[in-house]
Amino acid sequence: MKNIALYFGSFNPIHTGHLAVVQTILDRGFADEARLVVSPHNPLKDVAGLAPETDRLEMAEIAVGNLGDPRVRVCDIEFTLPKPSYTFQTLDALRKTCPAENFSILMGEDSIVEFTKWKNFSTIADSTPIWVYARSGCNRRDWYRHPHVKPLEDVPDLDVSATQIRGWLAAGSPEAVKWLPAGVFEYIREKGLYRPSAADHIACGKRHCQHGDFGPALNDFSQALALDPGNAKALAYIEMLNEILAFRHKDIYNP
Repeated sequence: MKNIALYFGSFNPIHTGHLAVVQTILDRGFADEARLVVSPHNPLKDVAGLAPETDRLEMAEIAVGNLGDPRVRVCDIEFTLPKPSYTFQTLDALRKTCPAENFSILMGEDSIVEFTKWKNFSTIADSTPIWVYARSGCNRRDWYRHPHVKPLEDVPDLDVSATQIRGWLAAGSPEAVKWLPAGVFEYIREKGLYRPSAADHIACGKRHCQHGDFGPALNDFSQALALDPGNAKALAYIEMLNEILAFRHKDIYNP
């Protein structure tokens, strides 16, 4: 029987930290294979910040394909199950589909912090080995008293998160590129993923206005207009700011 480590995640987007953890558990012989289980909708996460599920699945496929390790595969089973995605349901489905395989779960300490929020979490912990790797700023050693929860020591801590990468991508920072697996950045650029929307720029521009930063505010409203030509809010703010900046009465406006 094969021992399969399941790494659940939104992979929004997948990055080199995900792959490093997976290869660590395989290279140390704790599992024969690993499957990256892409979750269309994690019930503990806001769907508003998610890239389309098909794009996240495709990015995972690209990353694993370019990794070139036949022990690592992408699993799309949650795309066939009811949403949101509950791990206990996914495990049931996998065990029915693959009765000859033993499954374990791989997760970071940031996930174990929220483990009691998972549906049927005690059933999962009692029936499935869980490997936990350290994450910066987390320390939940209390869970390691459970016989099925085991620390995965000395995993490379790349100290990066998908949230940080999305921020770099939205800002156009080159920092994002070095954390993305081969082919993934090109896919993101081609599909236009993780760009701020016109609404995001308008919200940011309004915050700048509140602090009297009229130049940066005008830049944000202009970017909103570029993304959504004819946007009434952006046009109104641009007109107002041009009047303020033209007036140049520092005692009143201090632009």
